Amino acid sequence: MSDKEKTMLDRLALEMTEFYSGDPLRVQHFMKVHAYSALIARLEGLGGRETFILETAAYTHDIGIKPAEKMYGSSNGKLQEKLGPPVARDMLVKLGFDDELIGRVCAMIAHHHTYTDIDSTELQILIEADFIVNLFEDNSDAGTIATAIHKIFRTDQSCRIGCDLLFFFNIQLNFLGYGRLIGIDRMFQCHRTAKNPGQLPRLVKRRDVSADRRFRCIQDIFQFCYR
Repeated sequence: MSDKEKTMLDRLALEMTEFYSGDPLRVQHFMKVHAYSALIARLEGLGGRETFILETAAYTHDIGIKPAEKMYGSSNGKLQEKLGPPVARDMLVKLGFDDELIGRVCAMIAHHHTYTDIDSTELQILIEADFIVNLFEDNSDAGTIATAIHKIFRTDQSCRIGCDLLFFFNIQLNFLGYGRLIGIDRMFQCHRTAKNPGQLPRLVKRRDVSADRRFRCIQDIFQFCYR
């Protein structure tokens, strides 16, 4: 990414902060989503242009909340998708972003609460970063977190971050007789192997997913998660 693009993103961050002046929770949210999006993009090796588009979308993805609340008294995701793109377009035009980028960013805003037919890595990462932040901010229960990781997350780095920062923040899985926590690498391996959430407890219980075959994990993990 060029120095000019970095400067444009900084100007956009300040513009969005002014847009949500007096609402620090919204500002904190888009700042965190941007930070996770940028981190995941770097770790996944996303290209410079794609990263620029992603970071622009990360700052503006929830821009539709303000008009939605003003017009309908709701921040419903579908209202955000409908009302956000025109507001974002005006802001990005004012700041000098190019037309092609604006079109792609507006399309991402219009689909960031739609979890089917995700058509780009940039949109996938944005959705995952938004989930990572929302799951923590909403103090989601373990079952909700586990389901989101399985059904929504696709990039390796988001899966690792989701498991590490969210899953283990809520769930402590001890090995029988050893009093140790299950390692992030082991849970990540099981997550990537499982076809659906119901397979995870069976995979974790199997000795052959563990580097140390002496360990056995607690049974009924998902009964614990969803209790």
